[in-house]
Amino acid sequence: AAGPSGSASGLLSDPDGRAFVFRAAREVQAGMIDGLRIPTDRGVAGWVARHRRSVRLDDVASDPRHFTEFGRQTGLVPRTMVCVPMISKDTLRGVIQMINKVDGSSFSEAELFHAQTLADHAAIAIENASLYHQAYLASITDDLTGLGNTQHFNRSLGELIGRGGIVSLIIFDLDNFKAVVDPF
Repeated sequence: AAGPSGSASGLLSDPDGRAFVFRAAREVQAGMIDGLRIPTDRGVAGWVARHRRSVRLDDVASDPRHFTEFGRQTGLVPRTMVCVPMISKDTLRGVIQMINKVDGSSFSEAELFHAQTLADHAAIAIENASLYHQAYLASITDDLTGLGNTQHFNRSLGELIGRGGIVSLIIFDLDNFKAVVDPF
């Protein structure tokens, strides 16, 4: 049976779609590349994102899509790779990339298939988390102004008091504020 990869990372698209941010990285030194950003138009991951197609490479260094700057930044030298898109409802959520099997062999087509299955499930989970976060933000902000509402105030004040220390509260009484908010 084939061994696991030496490194596996989830690269999530940032909100503006111009970069991938490494999240949930697993490698020999856990957390070494978490938070690293690479442009979405670079490397194998960028190609996978643009074409929305999975890739399995037996020799990464010989592939023209290989982004060598990643290796210089992290010290990770990819030899073999599987890279698959995470797509949910026709929206790219990111890519999953696995490099260098521990036993030194190449990834198989079956492993590529399993990675894509995992990516499909991960994309749905990321979409659900995003929807939950949007609903949460909507519940604590005013629709018109985007400012925190009473629920946000009560939750925040309780958390601040719970931490201890000094808390200051400033209250403004703005006459005719509705006349300013409604037209703008």
